[in-house]
Amino acid sequence: MCGAGKYGKYVLEELQRTRRQVVVIDKDHVRVSELLQQNIVTVEGDASHDDILRTAGIDRARGLIATLPDDKENLFIVITVRGLNPSLRTVANVNDVSVREKFLWSGTDAAVSATYIGGLRMASECIRPETTNFLDAMLRNSSNLRVDQITLCPQSKYVGKKLYDVQHFHETGVLLVGLQRINDSSVIFNPPQTTLLQSHDILIVIGTAEQRERLQRELSS
Repeated sequence: MCGAGKYGKYVLEELQRTRRQVVVIDKDHVRVSELLQQNIVTVEGDASHDDILRTAGIDRARGLIATLPDDKENLFIVITVRGLNPSLRTVANVNDVSVREKFLWSGTDAAVSATYIGGLRMASECIRPETTNFLDAMLRNSSNLRVDQITLCPQSKYVGKKLYDVQHFHETGVLLVGLQRINDSSVIFNPPQTTLLQSHDILIVIGTAEQRERLQRELSS
């Protein structure tokens, strides 16, 4: 994660709540010291520099989130990272919605505008307040209940079997709400129990971080 300031601190909180391993890169010495005191792995330096990214372990990372307040800096970081780890998933903060397309053209997997998201939230508060309250309650819940995803690995014994053969959903308390095939962008919502599981299927689930981890272990065996 590049930057732990205005937006980054909330990103970091969510990554920690959902038990994701994270390394933070930040130029602010005071902020870096504070993070290190909290036992958060942190590298002090400019995230656009190759050596800093390598020190943070960019070659082993599964994803990068650029949360700096400057669009040009975030764009440069994404372009730099693409050259160091092409398979990495990149998400960038975008302040100016008009340049969002440029991020996507550069290879950014997701460009998120706080202004745009804020506008949608305001509309939701007006037209679907109870739904919004439900989602807020889920995010604030001390049990860390989340909508999450699990990818079915090729080695899983459940590849080629039907959903009703997987008893671990009931055992772990995880709720399956959707399924996405690897080469299909559409999602099968509430997939029937007769659905045949395939390698690399993405299971969209609701559960705590602990439940997700347990189910992932069971499905990987």
